[in-house]
Amino acid sequence: MLFRCVVLLLVLARMRSQFVADVQPGCDLDAAKQCELDLLECRLFSGPADDPPTMCRCGEQFYGVCLRLAGCEMHEELNPPGELYMKKCVDHIYRYDCNPPDPLMCAINCASPGTVDPHNSRLMLFNNYGGYHLRLRICENVVHPLRLKTYSVVDPVPCNNDNEDTEDDFLICGRWIPPQTFTPVALPPGTTYIEIDKCVVNDDGSQLCIQGDEPVRVYGNSQLFPETYNAPKSAVSECSSDGDCLGSFCERKLRPAACAPKLRRHIEQSGANYFEVD
Repeated sequence: MLFRCVVLLLVLARMRSQFVADVQPGCDLDAAKQCELDLLECRLFSGPADDPPTMCRCGEQFYGVCLRLAGCEMHEELNPPGELYMKKCVDHIYRYDCNPPDPLMCAINCASPGTVDPHNSRLMLFNNYGGYHLRLRICENVVHPLRLKTYSVVDPVPCNNDNEDTEDDFLICGRWIPPQTFTPVALPPGTTYIEIDKCVVNDDGSQLCIQGDEPVRVYGNSQLFPETYNAPKSAVSECSSDGDCLGSFCERKLRPAACAPKLRRHIEQSGANYFEVD
């Protein structure tokens, strides 16, 4: 019994470290291999061969749960090596016409360390046209503790990581949004605003966020919260093929050609429409 409790605590600690971190924790390759084996078993024994409803269900578990817990949703697939799991995920939705697709199947989780409840989280679409990774720092409902205790007044205050009080700290999402990536992001239900930092992942794997730049702030409240954030386009926003647009496709009707944005209807309608803008 004691051993099982220790194992559970270690698993929870690992999930927490994958979820909240100043930098991205990385992919657990052993866990990803097990996810691929589980996907194969699901494909073989959960329903008719290549049956779309079965494959959509298997994909939800593989991409939306197993790989996310392993921290590998943005990693290159292992067997066989090649495409990114994120690209495979959106291709899976389109190929099997998941109707509608699970909105969190090909999403980034900034809402909770474990399984994400889509009905108890905010879902925001991020279209990162820029050349930087985007790190999200999330401020949940924070009230002035002294005024609340003394006067029972609910007075919201901004988050602040520079003091000794940890109750008003930002929640820093351990998963960044890569450049030229178009994806839903799950946020905690109590989010009042987010700050978006520009960050870099170097070829040697080192990670850093740009210091000195004023972060972008996106505000909301319990009733209204922005559905979409579009990072400004830059010189790197032009695309030449669909491979330049992770989670989307290259819209060649535009001049110059640019990645099509992720829209709300892409996660609410048939998977056959996942790569359409008109």
